[in-house]
Amino acid sequence: MEITKDVKKNRSVGIGGSDCYNLMITQDWYTLYKLKVGDIDPPNLDKKFNVQLGIFTERFNLHCLTQKLLTDNKRTNKGIHIDTSKKITYEPEPATKTITISLTTSLLLYAHLDGYIDEHQCVIECKHTSENKTLADLTETYYPQIQHYINVTDSKQAIISGIFGNRAHMFDIIKRDDKYIEELETAQKAFWSYVLTKTEPDKNS
Repeated sequence: MEITKDVKKNRSVGIGGSDCYNLMITQDWYTLYKLKVGDIDPPNLDKKFNVQLGIFTERFNLHCLTQKLLTDNKRTNKGIHIDTSKKITYEPEPATKTITISLTTSLLLYAHLDGYIDEHQCVIECKHTSENKTLADLTETYYPQIQHYINVTDSKQAIISGIFGNRAHMFDIIKRDDKYIEELETAQKAFWSYVLTKTEPDKNS
């Protein structure tokens, strides 16, 4: 995979994991467009409690995941076995992938991962959410982001590792979904065409 350390630049010249929530879940292309072309500033998350809590607990989240995998090294989920003797890389370097829109135009996709297991080509994404949420809720909400990361890193699978309030830690293993990735790339290309042509998407689309 291609590696880049220029995180700030990526946010304005391509599409990242969090953008995929707007593209596929809320379908708020208008606000995302305004962010990408610089008409509005990105939200300042420095004092957003839930965001900072998730950042602060990320290492503990990965610790919980590692301990669960180590104590249940025969765990099988959806037919995928994760060999827990393999080392998890924490916060690997950002990865990028370029996809073609036309003969003369391409789109940069980028991924900032919380963790990775090289031997299994497995992305790890950590979340800290409400204790009222379920693991299924977490998987559904972040499915576009997870499949985007799998696509960018050319991986086979991902683990979503969640802390639920102060109640529990749970995780799920998500297979690569090529059909969904194709739909996601189609949406990404269509959205980026608005950015390239400086054409505002419909607010209600």
